[in-house]
Amino acid sequence: MSPIPLREGLHLDPVLVRVLARVDSAARDLGAPYLLTGAMAREILLVFVHGLPRGRATRDADFGIQVEDWASFESFRQILLEGVGFEADPVIQHRLYTHAEAFGVRMPVDLVPFGPLESPGGIIRWPQDKDVVMDVRGFHVGMGNTQSIQVEPGLVVPIPQVEAMILMKALAWKDRGAVTRGRDAVDLVELLERAEDLIGLEALYDNHMETVERNGGDPRLAGAEVLGWRARNCAPPELGDEVEAILGQGLEANLVTQVLAGSGGGEVSRRAEAITAVVRACIRGLGILRGRPSS
Repeated sequence: MSPIPLREGLHLDPVLVRVLARVDSAARDLGAPYLLTGAMAREILLVFVHGLPRGRATRDADFGIQVEDWASFESFRQILLEGVGFEADPVIQHRLYTHAEAFGVRMPVDLVPFGPLESPGGIIRWPQDKDVVMDVRGFHVGMGNTQSIQVEPGLVVPIPQVEAMILMKALAWKDRGAVTRGRDAVDLVELLERAEDLIGLEALYDNHMETVERNGGDPRLAGAEVLGWRARNCAPPELGDEVEAILGQGLEANLVTQVLAGSGGGEVSRRAEAITAVVRACIRGLGILRGRPSS
């Protein structure tokens, strides 16, 4: 399949393009498959490919790097660190920064390895501090469900398809600390609320009319349900079950509150209802391949 171009007239930040080019070059040197993930991948998909309004702003670039062992991952890091422009964070093991002198800005660049170096259960334990544990199962789903973005001539960057992004964001929301978890909740809900635009109204009505009718003719909710179904379809069954449970538990806990953080005035109640409805629609979709839509 041909790479997907950016929308005409839109261009990524030049600093980000340079980071993408450096990471892509390092990955090619080592023969290591990789993908751009996180909020930057979300922003590229929504804003620069589909031309939708910008949501939560981000300056981080997150990458998953598929490697055989920790030595290979360290070789990848060293390729970046030995070139001009990157420095290691002294505390956070997976983080580099761009040098302000070389790039004009100090930008966080997170590198997360996955693959045969994982421990059972799809987790990694960082060699320098084995108490630092990350769940990397979502990266396998992302790598198995990528789309290639033509950033500029000669530079094609893989990002997860939107249904894989939803799974990855749900797992990240469960796995990470309170501050980052709030950002994951915002990103997850934004993807679901944009489902109608990402799928397309014509495709919704042509291919998913039963889903539209089940959601009272609301294409926004129908789109979220379709993305839930696609997310279930692209993941191992047990992982789909887990994400379905995570979202259900999130509605019982504080997912909606985290998305609403910073909101005020009389619209909070209506906004909370809208968020709850779109997440419930996604949960319904996640339940379909088990033989029934989740309630």
